[in-house]
Amino acid sequence: METTIAGPMLEAFKGGLKGDAYVPGEGDYDEARSAWNLNAHQSPALGVMAEGASDVLAAVRLARDEGLGVGVMATGHGVAAPCDGGGSSSTPRA
Repeated sequence: METTIAGPMLEAFKGGLKGDAYVPGEGDYDEARSAWNLNAHQSPALGVMAEGASDVLAAVRLARDEGLGVGVMATGHGVAAPCDGGGSSSTPRA
């Protein structure tokens, strides 16, 4: 079963972020979910481009409230396990 995050809950979540968040089908979703390792293919329900600790905290709370797993891609250089259907938090790329 694929997890979908949408509607007012998604808009409220995005409105509280300093960074950005993307769900499948949105503009920069593919960039937000891509890893440095091109062999790593992951399809999270939500990709968060955190701009600080408050964004990370908000993403973890959303995942907890929605019963989702969390995958962190701090540098984009590795994938321990794909986070398909869960949430993904990533630092912005320069």
